[in-house]
Amino acid sequence: MNIAKAWITKALKANWFIHFFVPEVKLYLVEKGLPFKVLLLLDCAGGHATNLQCDGVQVEFLPPNTTTLIQLMDQWDIRAFKALYTRATMVGFIAVDDNDDEEGFT
Repeated sequence: MNIAKAWITKALKANWFIHFFVPEVKLYLVEKGLPFKVLLLLDCAGGHATNLQCDGVQVEFLPPNTTTLIQLMDQWDIRAFKALYTRATMVGFIAVDDNDDEEGFT
């Protein structure tokens, strides 16, 4: 059996949308004295339900492979991880080289 890996399922996303997103946004907009008119942007992850509908909510899906281009946090996380990984790798190489020098392997 081949089961795709996902952080969230379509059923969980639909439940979140109906029972959490819509009520919380309605409450927020009422408190601000604003009409219930919402744009929800989602990436194209496989776990997102595509049938999310509610009066006053427009759901739009981003094109594939654009999330990291427009979400700056993703860009910074990826860049920081690569920098830290490269640094840790180089420190490891230097430590091995220093140990080899001390043991007379050069």
